Amino acid sequence: MADLFCQDRNIDIYGVGGSGFIASYARHQLQKLGLRINAYTDIHGQNHCLSHFKEGDIVMVVSCSGETKDVVEAIQCAKQAHSIILVMTDNPDSSLGKMADYMLVSKSDTFFCDDVNSYSRIAQLALVDALYISIAIRMASMSADFKEAYVVRTEY
Repeated sequence: MADLFCQDRNIDIYGVGGSGFIASYARHQLQKLGLRINAYTDIHGQNHCLSHFKEGDIVMVVSCSGETKDVVEAIQCAKQAHSIILVMTDNPDSSLGKMADYMLVSKSDTFFCDDVNSYSRIAQLALVDALYISIAIRMASMSADFKEAYVVRTEY
């Protein structure tokens, strides 16, 4: 999966509600690598982009349930445009899981009062960081000036 991010592609990440924070974090991390990436954490912003999907674009979606209606509908559009679909979910058998070309599964137990997402969010942050490190290692091996550019992008 990390190899896909090392190619010159447009990347969109979708997540609403609590998943929106994970999508924003993923954008933050991956932008440090110099990737052109957008994160859409609200339905309105997401809907503005539905006609922009192209073959070969990467569309990553974060949804614990894998059944968030508006996100499922957006990913159906991306799939019809032959975009590459990456799904991060607790439920690989969900609607989003079934549309995925690649999947990161963040399955976890409940936390407090049947809160099913607290541990999942921690697992998803770890998955984003693992993806980030995997991409960084690949990019560093492909470009002699990657480290210098990285220092410039992260100096704040």
